[in-house]
Amino acid sequence: MSIQIGRFRLGLRTIKTAIAMALILIFCQITNRPEGAMAAGVSAVVAVRGDFKSTVNVAGSRFIGAGLGGLLSIIFYLLYSDSGHNFWVKLFVIPISLIIIIVIMDGYNLNTGLVGACASFLIISLGTPEGETILYVFNRVLDTFIGVGFAIVVNLVGTHDTPVKMVTEKVIKIGKDFNIEIDVAKKVDEDNQDKDINKVSENKGKDSAKTSTKEKEQK
Repeated sequence: MSIQIGRFRLGLRTIKTAIAMALILIFCQITNRPEGAMAAGVSAVVAVRGDFKSTVNVAGSRFIGAGLGGLLSIIFYLLYSDSGHNFWVKLFVIPISLIIIIVIMDGYNLNTGLVGACASFLIISLGTPEGETILYVFNRVLDTFIGVGFAIVVNLVGTHDTPVKMVTEKVIKIGKDFNIEIDVAKKVDEDNQDKDINKVSENKGKDSAKTSTKEKEQK
């Protein structure tokens, strides 16, 4: 489903991405974690797909990528903090970490989560203010998982192949089949009743004929 206006197209995936972002903003506002909206939003944008199956496949890679990017961002934070926020540590660790992420994700054929993993690492590593505690870093890692979770939730109700829709269609089909079976059973019962009535009528006719014959013989 999409709306085409000239060369511009508004597709269902675009709408779902916007909905996921809106839900993330509401969630971050309610839970008093406004700093997490960016990491969660990027994760959702990467994870939302056109159908549920693709979203689940990407979400698996995205979760792994988020975990890997988060782990390396924690390592970077510890090294960078211990060095007194030395620029040379940042210059060395961040490029090396990106190489590690790309090699590992590609080696395990998790390329759909590669961009998200690098984005998570860079957002957390470069977006953590100096002087923050490691708890801040852990929260940003959690935000990336939250974003993927919202992407899955939005796709649960927004695609043609979601488990909810498939189960609903299956139940409706079973209901229709059940009604057909009931109709068939009723038809069989009606036919049997008609046969029984015909048999009774035939027996009555035979009995009447026999009675008439006997009366004639007696006369």
